[in-house]
Amino acid sequence: IVSGRSDEEHLQNLNQVLERLSKVGMQLNIDKCMFIEAEVTYLGHRINAEGLRFMPNLSIRLVPLYRLLNKDVHFTWDPEQAKAFQLSKELLQSYKVLIHYDPNKKLILSCDALPYGLGSVLSHRLQDGTERLVSFASWSLLPAEKRYLQLEKEALAVMWGVKKFHVYLFRRYFIIKNDHKPLQSLLNEEKPVPVLAAGRIQCWALILSAHEYSFQYKPGNSLGNTDAFSRLLLPDMPGGTPLPAEVVGLLEFVDASLIDLGCVKHWTDCDCWYEKVGQFRREEELCPYYSRWEELSVQNGCILWGARIMIPVQGSGRVVDMIHEAHPGIVRMKSFTRYVWWLKTERDLENKCQATRHIQAKALLYPWEYPCKPWSLHIDYAGTVKGKMLLIIVDAFSRWMDVHVLNSSTAEATVEKLRISCATFSIPDTIVSDNGTCFVGEVFQSFVSKNRIKRIKVAPYHPTSNGLAEKAVQSVKEGIGKLHDGTLETKVYRTTSQVMTGKSPAKLLFGRQIKTHLELL
Repeated sequence: IVSGRSDEEHLQNLNQVLERLSKVGMQLNIDKCMFIEAEVTYLGHRINAEGLRFMPNLSIRLVPLYRLLNKDVHFTWDPEQAKAFQLSKELLQSYKVLIHYDPNKKLILSCDALPYGLGSVLSHRLQDGTERLVSFASWSLLPAEKRYLQLEKEALAVMWGVKKFHVYLFRRYFIIKNDHKPLQSLLNEEKPVPVLAAGRIQCWALILSAHEYSFQYKPGNSLGNTDAFSRLLLPDMPGGTPLPAEVVGLLEFVDASLIDLGCVKHWTDCDCWYEKVGQFRREEELCPYYSRWEELSVQNGCILWGARIMIPVQGSGRVVDMIHEAHPGIVRMKSFTRYVWWLKTERDLENKCQATRHIQAKALLYPWEYPCKPWSLHIDYAGTVKGKMLLIIVDAFSRWMDVHVLNSSTAEATVEKLRISCATFSIPDTIVSDNGTCFVGEVFQSFVSKNRIKRIKVAPYHPTSNGLAEKAVQSVKEGIGKLHDGTLETKVYRTTSQVMTGKSPAKLLFGRQIKTHLELL
């Protein structure tokens, strides 16, 4: 349907439509077209300069006439059919005509709720003070919603009406009318929501705060339209699962600079490539779009690929940041591409994840002070390996490592192996360990106290605090995993120069390099 406020504007709009159809190779059947008509019938509606003629409950009122169209039904014109026909003519002549939406006229949203349904009416206030209807809507409550308090049902009616007519209300001032007086305080744009209000009410009030509106209380007898539509319900339709109270209470303010269709339209207008794509030009530089050519369309100044909005390069970075804001992971991030698309979408999302994978808000790590002489020990258990426990002992000065195999990690067994190392290399000055049960028992404490060893405890479940021992544990496990027989030889480790010290552990601990098989060659 092509229209205009004057004959000149109408012809101009018609020419633009015909030119657009010609560019994409579409042809019209002249026998099915109507030109320069004052009134047309379209999808069962009669549309003219006054707007769309609305006949409430027409399908119900015309059931006697529709019945005559069924198969194997004898056509009989009874008083019932005559009454339905006469009623339809009266409705066509009635005042119930929906006028066109006008962005320059005042908007009024009237809402009402009954125990089993909601009704909402969008209307314009004309200069003479009268209200003319723009659209009606009704909704059957879900089983869970029927158990709401009446206050919550009325608030739900307002919230549902705002969502239903969002396209008309967003970024426009409008008036909300309702016959439930307590809502005037709870949803009033000039009053804060009471702290003790129900979680649902707080959530809906927060959502409504994105709109510019005023709330007016009107007695129920002056809201006949909404009251009627809250009774004339649609059939039950499947709806979403209602949120539990603990979830509804989780409110979060969003960034005021949200990306909307206005932003996408602005980016599209400024992008020379998308301008050519929107004009359906077949140029060499647009080859990546050729495979999707038949699925592209333009709506409200934005280019769509199927149901996805195509984001220009200028805005792709902001969209990636918005998707990655909560760090959902690459799989969930890619699931958002069902709504938006641009060239190399998945590559940009993967790069974003890679760039932030290691960025964590961690405290600064301070290394242990390097000892001035050998045999300051860091100890830890490597866990179970082939049914045995491995006690790892590392010298902080030389990086010498002892590995003891135990049947259990008790304090008695730990002290027994420590006595062997101390008898071989001397009693250490310090021992660093975590707060494992084998290191805090009475036997271990007695061993440390009698030998005048300084015991340093590190935080439990925090491996970086005892990094030297943890690194040795990792090396032992990796070494065992790479050997076929599951055994580990520490000689190679002890005779290999370390990166930090530049010398082998044996050289630092004994002052000489111990003999290896390579020296026998």
